[in-house]
Amino acid sequence: MVVIFSRHKYYRHLVVELAIVEVSKNGKLKNPIQVLDPLDLVWKTEKQDELKFYTGISRFKNSYNEGRNESDLAALKAIATNPLNLDFYLHDEKINSTVNANSVVKIQLSILKVNLELNVDERGDSFAISGLLHLNGKTYDLEDIKLRFHYFVEIKNQLHLIANPYVLSVIDFFKQHQNNLVIERSEYEEFQQDILAKVEEKIKINYAYLKPATKKQIEEQGFDLENEQIIYLTESEDFVLLTPV
Repeated sequence: MVVIFSRHKYYRHLVVELAIVEVSKNGKLKNPIQVLDPLDLVWKTEKQDELKFYTGISRFKNSYNEGRNESDLAALKAIATNPLNLDFYLHDEKINSTVNANSVVKIQLSILKVNLELNVDERGDSFAISGLLHLNGKTYDLEDIKLRFHYFVEIKNQLHLIANPYVLSVIDFFKQHQNNLVIERSEYEEFQQDILAKVEEKIKINYAYLKPATKKQIEEQGFDLENEQIIYLTESEDFVLLTPV
């Protein structure tokens, strides 16, 4: 058996199918491809990971969701765990609009442990914010990575599932801005406190300048309090010295 990822021919949503196909001596698939109903296999196992795997594939056999949701993400996680150690294939529509042995390419599928960071640079009267994705010892500019099927980063013949919806939304946002979000100096302080301070709780942010403290940090350190005048009293023989500070 193999697992095939493709897009619906008309509605363009993700389709995941389980199929039986012969493999030639050189490792290539041979037509015809026989698509299976994964729910028929549910009754043949009692292993929880395999049950989730089959039901996960079933969810994308006739799914019409255009956006992201937790149920789809959970199903993709179950598929990516691949308890049966099956091979995964990706349909290449440039070769043929129909899924067949010649139009699918073998891929590696994994769950990505995300290492995403943002960089903030001061540029004259503005600040530029960009993102970097670290993966397998390499660093990728967010503008250069390709998102596939709403949940995956595609790099060469690898699909990496991003299991963190928040990170996905951040990547989406910066790709929409060509990974170069520019904030004018007059607007930056408010943006830093209202947006970046919250993002920094979940994603590492590198500041290429000495950033001002947030309102929360100022309050935590007590720097929002008014200065108190203090007088030190010290004895000097028969006198008391008053030293204002």
